[in-house]
Amino acid sequence: MDILYKFLSHASARYASTSTPLNPVSSEYDSSSAASGSRSTTSSTLDSASIQDEQDEPRLLVSPAEKFAAQVRCARESDFPTLRDLTYLDSAASPPYPTSLPQAHVQDLCTNLYSNPHSHSASAEFTAKKIADIREQVKRSLFHLVSDGGGSTGGEGWDLVFTSGCTASLKLVGESFFCPHTGGSDPAMKREFWVADEAHTSLLGVRDLAGGAGGKVGVFSMDEVAGSMAKAGSSGSAQTKERSPSSATSSTRPPSTLTGERTVGRSATSSRARPRSRSRLIGFPAQCNASGRRYFTPELCSHIRRSTRFRQPDDDSDQHAHDTDDRDDTRTYILLDAASYLSPSQTLDLSQIPYADAPDFITFSFYKIYGYPTGLGGLLVKRSSAGVLVEGKRFWGGGTLQAITPGIGRGTIPQDAPGWKVPKSDLVESLEDGSINVHGIVGISHGPACWAKLFGEDVRERGRYVRWLTRRLVGGLGRMTHANGEKVVRIYMNSRIGRRWIENAADASEADIDTSDWDADDGENDQGPIINFNIVHPSGRLVPPTEVDRLACVQNIHIRSGRHCNPGFIVNHLLEGREDEIVRQYEAGMGCDESANAAVVAASLRISLGVYNTPEDVDTFLTFVKRFWVFDGPEGLESPAASSIEGYELNEIRVYPIKSCAGQTIEPDEEWRLTPHGLEYDREWILMDKRTGKGLSQKRYPRMALVKPCIDVRRRLLVVRAGDRELSVDLDEDGENEFTDTSMQVCVDTVNPKRSDKYRAIDEMLSDFLSLPCALARQAGPGRHSKLGGPTTDRVPLLLSNESPFLLLNQHSVDKVSDWIAEGDTRGLIAKASSFRGNFVIGRPTANVRFAAEGAFQEDAVYRFQIGPHTFIPLSACRRCQMVSIDQETGEKAPETFLTIAKRRRDHRGRILFGTHMMWRDEGNDMDDKRPIIKVGMKVTMTLSE
Repeated sequence: MDILYKFLSHASARYASTSTPLNPVSSEYDSSSAASGSRSTTSSTLDSASIQDEQDEPRLLVSPAEKFAAQVRCARESDFPTLRDLTYLDSAASPPYPTSLPQAHVQDLCTNLYSNPHSHSASAEFTAKKIADIREQVKRSLFHLVSDGGGSTGGEGWDLVFTSGCTASLKLVGESFFCPHTGGSDPAMKREFWVADEAHTSLLGVRDLAGGAGGKVGVFSMDEVAGSMAKAGSSGSAQTKERSPSSATSSTRPPSTLTGERTVGRSATSSRARPRSRSRLIGFPAQCNASGRRYFTPELCSHIRRSTRFRQPDDDSDQHAHDTDDRDDTRTYILLDAASYLSPSQTLDLSQIPYADAPDFITFSFYKIYGYPTGLGGLLVKRSSAGVLVEGKRFWGGGTLQAITPGIGRGTIPQDAPGWKVPKSDLVESLEDGSINVHGIVGISHGPACWAKLFGEDVRERGRYVRWLTRRLVGGLGRMTHANGEKVVRIYMNSRIGRRWIENAADASEADIDTSDWDADDGENDQGPIINFNIVHPSGRLVPPTEVDRLACVQNIHIRSGRHCNPGFIVNHLLEGREDEIVRQYEAGMGCDESANAAVVAASLRISLGVYNTPEDVDTFLTFVKRFWVFDGPEGLESPAASSIEGYELNEIRVYPIKSCAGQTIEPDEEWRLTPHGLEYDREWILMDKRTGKGLSQKRYPRMALVKPCIDVRRRLLVVRAGDRELSVDLDEDGENEFTDTSMQVCVDTVNPKRSDKYRAIDEMLSDFLSLPCALARQAGPGRHSKLGGPTTDRVPLLLSNESPFLLLNQHSVDKVSDWIAEGDTRGLIAKASSFRGNFVIGRPTANVRFAAEGAFQEDAVYRFQIGPHTFIPLSACRRCQMVSIDQETGEKAPETFLTIAKRRRDHRGRILFGTHMMWRDEGNDMDDKRPIIKVGMKVTMTLSE
């Protein structure tokens, strides 16, 4: 096996050394070296002599992590084709599934007949047995529980209830625990709900059920609980031996079944005797889904049940006398949200926790663990605590009852009776309403085997590998600094391990992180594979997370931005406890995933790793941050190692006020403002089809090229001309009331521009001109977001641009296309820069034939553009479609330009590329104090390499 791993590592190392470096512009188009040279170099090294040479090197594999990484690369190649050509760092949202998993599932469904287990046919009996086996498999593989023979007869044991997801599991517990008849007006019967402050929104939702049923609701800090555990010296040795209040057994059989009583006119469960006068439910996550901090320990539940922290003032007169106390008459139940905790590299071992100290209810989702299927979750119920769920159940669906009457009043049953019913005695059957997701449940049965085949049976080894990757990423981010010494990344990680990683990052070399022993953190498990952070500008202000996420999307890097469905985390770590800031931002028009216009950023970025990730994934993201967000200062532009092309000027600036309509050429003596989202007013308006709600495109309606909008800055007007008619509207909004929200599709995105009655005349003019009913709408830019009306939770990337804030064209590349056209049968036709609809056109002041040949497509290899004082970073080459065929002056189609570049400018993936997408890098100027401007004639320098 070691020889195999050496072979794999050898191939991986050779591949890494010969693969094309990250270059969003040139690596896509000029792929000859990557497509041919790299492959031949790699293959030529994998002969027996080369392998023998490598066997003579004693440090070929320097750590178990690298050995495991070689195995991961093989798994990626065979079973994760969807991860090719991208970097997926969002495992906490949804881990990708190996292709062998749905294939095994489909093969199972094609081989076996699965039926409704509520029937009694042979197929139904087969299905029922299969599902029972899967329940035991889940309890064994995820929770290390041995089979106890099944059945719900009370006493010790566990039952698994299938739901539609973790959220549904939480809702089931909340609705049953806080049923109105179990928490009525009698103070002695009150039920309480306590929830951790940094809990997922779905867990917070239980508080509404509690409050609606008249229960008390409280919030507590897991940091406070950890502190009290340390203060009490909670090591688990003494407390876990004591009998917890939750160990009092409570049969899960409905009383009518146990006593033979038949109930008329009411549910059979309503006569259950309650063992305690009051009950409290305490909910918290095993792992914070936002920060990755792990709270769950074997001692935690025992400490929480004994803690006086959750006593109400009338519970105990001297409640503050002791940190833990057994004199509480309120029975405490623990609700554990394990959705973020469980994964292919992490299980929850209940076999190591005394039954009395274990949580009462554990909720989770299967797709978070195996990646497949969605829409299926679990609720693991401690049998001794199950009675509280059955007695509070209010809805009884198909399959949950032994008998029920329709309540139509015939016979001896009173006509006014609400209905007679007897729930099933089996806990699982009584809680699973309707037909369960049989096919989905069959699918999860293949999960453990598929992941084990690819990554090994030892889940702990998988966990060590993922923790090694996490430490590598934290170390890389923590070491980055701007030229002025300011940290580039602010990491929100308050676990013990996390704090140590961050503290050591500045002192650790890259070699320390690459080769460190992956067992270094064994014994501590309070940090999961999640890193929550923000990018910090050299000025100290936070870069809006949506800005970073947008650029990551362009680079095909998948991360998460927003508030992560965890408002407590945002309030604690970004808002310094100011909960009202969330309300203020909502009222200003910003939802969970938007903070671009906020003086205080109330969102963050999250990376979450899985066992399928490789060190190359981590390094790709570190390279991304270094390239786009590390500011080296002005001296970085004068680096002697950088080769540059000078002598270019900015020849033309074009703004497209209405998306897909004609462009406005900025006069040579006119200055125009830059924003991070593009040129001011660029693609700020859009025409929508009133019939479909979709944005109109020139690709489908070429006549839009003859709609000519113009920004009159002096008069503060948007002037729109169509044919011989011309209308104008004010640029400045008069108030919120005149705008109304709308939603429409632009390419693959949903955007939320604003419509206004003051556009009505323009709507009528353009509807007549284009011969279809359309309406003008304005997309709120970040600087105006709070002025245009109601809140929205949709992130709108790049205003209404398709892919990037700026598009640059090289005039000499356009001229080269004209030369190609002239080589064909078509005479007299030339390519026009206007057809490519760029914002900037650059070129030599006095172009000549010789330079036209030399200067064409030099932009493909550029690492950085310097236009006057402004730095622009290339994002990628611009993908082209048949819209290039539309003559922007006549609105007629002339396919020669498109056909020519389709033949000459197609990359190895078949994409037609022309022009360069760019972002503007704000070099420290605060836009509130200074208006960055750009104008025709500015000098252009192109840096080719660093």
